[in-house]
Amino acid sequence: MPRVIPESEYENLKKLLKAFPEGVSISELLRLPDIRISKRTLQRRLDSMCIAGLIHTQGKARALKYLPQEQTHSTAKSSTQEAPQNTTKPYRPDIPYSSEATQIKASVTRPLTHRKKVGHKVEFLDYYQPNQSSYLNSALRQELASLGNLGTQNSPPGTYLRHNINNISVDLGWNSSRLEGNSYTQTETRHFLSSGHPAAGKNADEHQMILNHQSAIEMLATQTECINFNHHTICNLHAIIADNLLTNPAACGRLRQRSLNIPATTYTPIQQPHLLDSRFAQLLTKVSAISDPFEQAFFTLVHLPYLQPFEHLNNTVARLAANIPLTRQNLIPLSFADAPRSDYNEAIKGVYELNRVDYLRDLFVWAYQRSASRYTNARDYLGEPDPFRLKYRVEIQDLVRLVILSAKDATESNYILRQEADTLFTAELQGKIIDIVEKELKGLHEGNIARYRLPLEQFQKWKNEGASPAKIKKTEPVDSGQLNFDW
Repeated sequence: MPRVIPESEYENLKKLLKAFPEGVSISELLRLPDIRISKRTLQRRLDSMCIAGLIHTQGKARALKYLPQEQTHSTAKSSTQEAPQNTTKPYRPDIPYSSEATQIKASVTRPLTHRKKVGHKVEFLDYYQPNQSSYLNSALRQELASLGNLGTQNSPPGTYLRHNINNISVDLGWNSSRLEGNSYTQTETRHFLSSGHPAAGKNADEHQMILNHQSAIEMLATQTECINFNHHTICNLHAIIADNLLTNPAACGRLRQRSLNIPATTYTPIQQPHLLDSRFAQLLTKVSAISDPFEQAFFTLVHLPYLQPFEHLNNTVARLAANIPLTRQNLIPLSFADAPRSDYNEAIKGVYELNRVDYLRDLFVWAYQRSASRYTNARDYLGEPDPFRLKYRVEIQDLVRLVILSAKDATESNYILRQEADTLFTAELQGKIIDIVEKELKGLHEGNIARYRLPLEQFQKWKNEGASPAKIKKTEPVDSGQLNFDW
């Protein structure tokens, strides 16, 4: 049984450190007469105190020094007072982290040489029992449910996401890309997705990442009823997110077939690719069995990155997959709006290196509260969806797109719409379909054409050539063979 370290030993070390306001190295401490333990033991004591937030380090390697925590606070306060008043600091939200999260942060922000190398621990997943174990307690789950509930739980799955696809594509897509280091701004992202024109000064990978997020979110919106936590869904989600971003295209949507090292962490994931199949299957079985959507979402954020099933972009896939249960129940999505990238990375390292979720949980809860506050207005304007429009949403979108891409004037717009409706629908459905599509065409503008995957130039050309439905006149049907449609 390991010896319990008396609290007095830690208190004595804290008192000794107070005598060194500029910090003290471990070699200097060992020369003090009050230190009667070995260097290795002293190192362990100091590391434990760092994790507990009792002391702080400064410098790296041989220049590493230890300071008492209150000295750190004092120094930080002094530096703030001496800073020029006009100094501009980047916005950093005030996130209420728990003491457990603070301890994790202290541990994973130490120099790599001071952190223990760790491998993948199968028991981390093995010990979790769906609906018996929980990372989020009952009160917390209820709080999140009340924040995310829009009163549309009885609507078909994915209704909320489909109704807000443009805003969510920007919000979720941009924030997830930002957490991967993408330098696009939110304004640039919105303009790119609506106009098709990439922002100047960005590289091709950044353009591609934004587009891939849009495609992934469209998949969540349009295939909500059939997607779930299974091999097909998660692998296809990765294939969309990784499209044109990996040096080996065959790795998109395929479980990792080589060893992998993760930079800036001491964690090494499973290195035997043949073991990933069974572990991935076990992960999917467990997350599928979880009944609460928020527990499902958080479990995904913890265990998908920890397993690292794909060669790259595992965290991105986890953030998108975490929205599957929220989308299916028409809850407000999780976008990680305003979440600091450094906090997210450190919280993930806490999972990697310590198998502790407190830091990530605090960030998850704060981020969902933030997401909910951004969409509270939806409660005021989101009505019950039209079941008919919902049933034929794909056909309606296809008709709108066909008219815009094919028609050269108002008469032809009218003709194409009626001929296609006559081909696709029975007589009793045609009138209603045509009315809906005409209303959609009349309501089109540059800010909402992205949901139809329409290039801005094509929409402007259609509008400028007088093909707008406001100018459409009824015409007699003609032989469909007279027209050569550009599909």
